[in-house]
Amino acid sequence: MCMSSTERLQRYLADERGGCGDEEVCQRLEELEEIDAAAGGPALDADVGLLSALANETRYKIVRILHIAGEELCVCEFAPLLDVSDSAISHALSQLTDAGLITRRKEGKWRKYRATARANAVLIALDGSRELWSETRVLDTAHRRTTSHRSDRLYFRGSRQWLVLASVRYDGYWEIYIEKVSS
Repeated sequence: MCMSSTERLQRYLADERGGCGDEEVCQRLEELEEIDAAAGGPALDADVGLLSALANETRYKIVRILHIAGEELCVCEFAPLLDVSDSAISHALSQLTDAGLITRRKEGKWRKYRATARANAVLIALDGSRELWSETRVLDTAHRRTTSHRSDRLYFRGSRQWLVLASVRYDGYWEIYIEKVSS
């Protein structure tokens, strides 16, 4: 037996498969450990850091403003748009820079900020997922085409520069791809 902590898993497998022995539990544990290994690692830490940086209304709004602007903005241009102190804006900008969501450059006595490609991709994915969420009941009326890998594709445009391509596989999972559109 692998461990007594797997008793619940064994009961679940027995219910699902109509019977389950130690070998099936160990096999399933190996499968789950592979999934866990693929879900963890450095990418997990980086993604959690990115999502943590966006998990504040001020920081999220700054990134969204920069994304929509599509150009650099001076630090002084955020104050009229955000209902927080200048020091809170500076702190938020610093955290977003550290998370790799915005870039900063100094021009004379002014600091200018721009959304990074990763920030733009995350916002486009969020916008696309919001559309997918609201469109789930009307998928049959959406523009679809069947591809060689047997999934239905739905196209959503996030901006003039990015294309969000979402597909639903026959196993029911969504895949979202983000591509830079060439000019």
